[in-house]
Amino acid sequence: ADEALNLEESTARLVTQLLMLDQEDRVATLLTTAANVGSGNALTGSNQWSDFANSNPISDVTTGKAWIALETGQTVNTMVVGSQVHDAILQHPDMVDRIKYVQVATQATVENALAAIFGIPPGRYFVGKAVKNTGQENQAVSMSYIWGKNVVLSYVAPTPGRNIPSACYAFRWRPEGFTDFVVETKDNTDIRARMKRAGYFQDEKIVSTPCIYLLTGVVA
Repeated sequence: ADEALNLEESTARLVTQLLMLDQEDRVATLLTTAANVGSGNALTGSNQWSDFANSNPISDVTTGKAWIALETGQTVNTMVVGSQVHDAILQHPDMVDRIKYVQVATQATVENALAAIFGIPPGRYFVGKAVKNTGQENQAVSMSYIWGKNVVLSYVAPTPGRNIPSACYAFRWRPEGFTDFVVETKDNTDIRARMKRAGYFQDEKIVSTPCIYLLTGVVA
């Protein structure tokens, strides 16, 4: 009985995790598509942050923050970096010199130190670690990072509102008779199986392009 219960619980968690991963993939696609955002810069060659001798991450981020501030009057409060970008930042001499005095170098303290260096509020420096399989069904697996080699700078309203500017909003609704993120169980007698189903109605929209600045090709 315990094994059966654990199987159902783990399946429910998996279904929910897949829904959340799909949501993150949609948001990442929106925010890392140059045509969707207000401005940005495609880094190449010696400007890429993987070129430790010549690149200047702080200058690139400062440029993006200044552009958003000038266009909107808002201060950038969110920074999302792809996992590969974060790895390069941790090895960049400019960053190493600034974070080497962090007393306890946990993931949280290092990320908060990086947030402070880039002028981002604590807890608002995010590392996009999620991956997805881009291969076709029944074909070879091809894994890639959802956030790619990008950096997204944005202003996200702390409190959403109809007339409050923000980079993007997620609009969620629930039609009558439907559940919202509730995992349902259904017995399928035809195949003698118990099925798990969950879902929600949501759409993510960029509502203020000047609140977003995108850096692409940040590392080689």
